Amino acid sequence: MVDILFVDDEPHVLAGLRRSLRRRRHEWNLSFVGSGAEALAHCAEHPPDVLVTDLCMPEMDGEDLLRAVADAHPDVVRLVLSGLADPTRSLETVHLAHQFLAKPCDPTELGERLERVVHLRALLDDERLRADVAGGRALPGAPDIFLALQRVTAREEASTDDIAHVVERDPTVAATVLKVVNSAFVGLPRTVDTVERAVVLLGVKMVEDIVLAVDAARAVGGPGTRIAEQFQDHATATAMLAQAIAPKALAGPARTAGFLHDLGGLFLAARRGRRLAELARGVSSDELHARIVAEWGVAPCELGAYLIGMWGLPLALVNGVARSASPSWRTWGLAEVLHVADALVHELIPRPTSFSSAAPLDLEGLARIDRDGRLPRWRDQARRIVLGER
Repeated sequence: MVDILFVDDEPHVLAGLRRSLRRRRHEWNLSFVGSGAEALAHCAEHPPDVLVTDLCMPEMDGEDLLRAVADAHPDVVRLVLSGLADPTRSLETVHLAHQFLAKPCDPTELGERLERVVHLRALLDDERLRADVAGGRALPGAPDIFLALQRVTAREEASTDDIAHVVERDPTVAATVLKVVNSAFVGLPRTVDTVERAVVLLGVKMVEDIVLAVDAARAVGGPGTRIAEQFQDHATATAMLAQAIAPKALAGPARTAGFLHDLGGLFLAARRGRRLAELARGVSSDELHARIVAEWGVAPCELGAYLIGMWGLPLALVNGVARSASPSWRTWGLAEVLHVADALVHELIPRPTSFSSAAPLDLEGLARIDRDGRLPRWRDQARRIVLGER
């Protein structure tokens, strides 16, 4: 049974949480304490799977508690449930907590968030790998530039100039946006040399996806590293192809999933690089995929899904990425689209990155949902996107 520890210095808040989650007591072992000191004592005796804490508490506040738990028990998933509205304080804790919830929180939303976290933990059987991912420095918070961009685009009066100013705050992000808009992925007849024009041509949603992918790659792979650059190139190709072959209603989510689908491989390259290099020596990308599963008990796409799930991204997106190596093939859904896009990119560039692995294209699955006849057209689209063929 999953153990969840709630920490708040206000007794009525703990009583409300206890009441709202009463029906979950047969699924989760719920504990409630009134201070950071009590929480640390509880963790020392019996570390929980999930910690949910307030920030504003006397003596030991939530930030100090999160830091102590991250150091002593990196396997614990850390959530903040707080009424604090100070954005500076929130940024200070962004790398210590995996998700933030505003107080008061709707009981249904809280239950759904906890369900998601429990589901994500089930993806990673390797306790050391899970501790590495969930630890204080291993898992980045939701990227800062991405969050800033979302705040701007949420305003009704936001202009392309406003969006461009946010993108230009980070030279790496700005350079990547210009690289994508001028690449064969987009296929424009002339060079675009301003971020504002790139925003107009690409659209706000695609710019948001690029910003998220760049920040995620930098946080997971390290700033300025070659593996992060390799990740970006492969991710962009997969994203563009996934968008092109997806049903219209899934085009946006498919693009986002494509940008983020290889985060698990990037994480392994950054944190398990030596062993991954040993496994990759002399084998194809699909053979490497099988070796990774045998070594760590998790597919790279499942590890990537854990990462983006901890950021609180939509569950449909998380599930699509997690199942992309072995989709159910009941419908032409997000996992199926991502599986095909990734496999076709690997057909053209068998090892697009030093850490790339991919499950082989499931032709039987495609035939089961009557999509195998579209493969020639999809391969043509892949060649145009990846190789720049017209």
